[in-house]
Amino acid sequence: GYTIADAEHVLKAAKKYRVQLSKLNVTDAEFKKFETLIADAAASAEQSGRPDSSALEDARLAAKNAIGEYRAIASMVARPMEGLDRKAEVALGTAGAFPLTDAEVKAWFNGLQRRMKPYSARLAARGFVKEDQARLLELGAAYFKAYAAQGKERGEARSSKLARNLLFTHLRESISYFRRGGRVVLRNSNARAEFDRVHVPPKATRAPATPPAPPAK
Repeated sequence: GYTIADAEHVLKAAKKYRVQLSKLNVTDAEFKKFETLIADAAASAEQSGRPDSSALEDARLAAKNAIGEYRAIASMVARPMEGLDRKAEVALGTAGAFPLTDAEVKAWFNGLQRRMKPYSARLAARGFVKEDQARLLELGAAYFKAYAAQGKERGEARSSKLARNLLFTHLRESISYFRRGGRVVLRNSNARAEFDRVHVPPKATRAPATPPAPPAK
């Protein structure tokens, strides 16, 4: 971006007038640190980006599909011909609206294995066999794992953003330091302008197409 381009511009000018800057006690170590900051900022700019959320989206979709299939059968266990079994309805997670948000999905899966166990045979009798029950729990575990991983990525992204902000703050301070030094040693020279801010030409824009001439009458 602009900050890196400006830093490279100032570094180039500073190297040109290195002897003069040394009289202000601008050291080789400071030059080296400036170069390192520029390289680190360029690398950070290339690596920055949003974490991929596809793994969580896939796990969420699979979990919700499995919940839908399960609830259709579990509702028959909780609400047989004899009428509603409120205890079974709550235990099997068929009460209320379908879980849509991540918070609702997590709450729905929480404790499901323990709650579903007493009704395992009744679910199997309705066609949701033990293998299906195990698969439902596995998809829930995969969803929890993907959600936790995404949360970790977001935390790392926040940490990376803070680190980048700190890096670019140091870079701007270094630009200002070398720019001030250059302007001081060249204060009586037109060459002082070499330490002005870098000029980045605007992106070329395409001229609007000339409309075709109307057909001759």
